[in-house]
Amino acid sequence: YMLHALDADQVVVVREEPRVAEQQFGNLQDLETIWRSKVERRKYGRFFYRFPDGEAGLDVYSRISSFIGTLRRDHVGSVPHDVVIVTHGLALRLFLMR
Repeated sequence: YMLHALDADQVVVVREEPRVAEQQFGNLQDLETIWRSKVERRKYGRFFYRFPDGEAGLDVYSRISSFIGTLRRDHVGSVPHDVVIVTHGLALRLFLMR
């Protein structure tokens, strides 16, 4: 747990932010649906293909962009400090891309 590595006075706030969650791939239980989704994804491209009951990379990009805007607004005019964001996969790559 990352918080245990920090002194209590270093932590200003801890919050969970659903906009930095990983891409939702939908409910892929059926092998036929998985195969069909992979074929369709090749046609549309990995970034633009939206999985059935899931998200496209573009959806994650929009969430991350919204989060970055909020993060900037929340810290305008405040004393500079470090921010630790924990995420992974596509969300992390898109965050770094922005």
